[in-house]
Amino acid sequence: AMTVAVECGTPYLVRIGSYSASAFGTGILTVAPGAVQCSGPCPADLNHDLLVDGADLAMTLANWGNPGNGDINGDGVVSGTDLGLLLSSWGQCPR
Repeated sequence: AMTVAVECGTPYLVRIGSYSASAFGTGILTVAPGAVQCSGPCPADLNHDLLVDGADLAMTLANWGNPGNGDINGDGVVSGTDLGLLLSSWGQCPR
């Protein structure tokens, strides 16, 4: 297993290969977000349409209790804290 810390908004090239021309086999590449996720000026805008609304609320509720989209505060789980942040950001995002 290998973990690499990356920077938000930076593209990366991942090259997978063997250490010799005669080596071969199969493997699994898993790319998963860490506890801290990238966010712009409006982190509660989960679908990035510059509006915190019912669509963002639906995404939060759909991921309730799990990591992933809706974890606004980046603590690794979608919870009441994230819901509070979403509701306090309701409306048009600042530009």
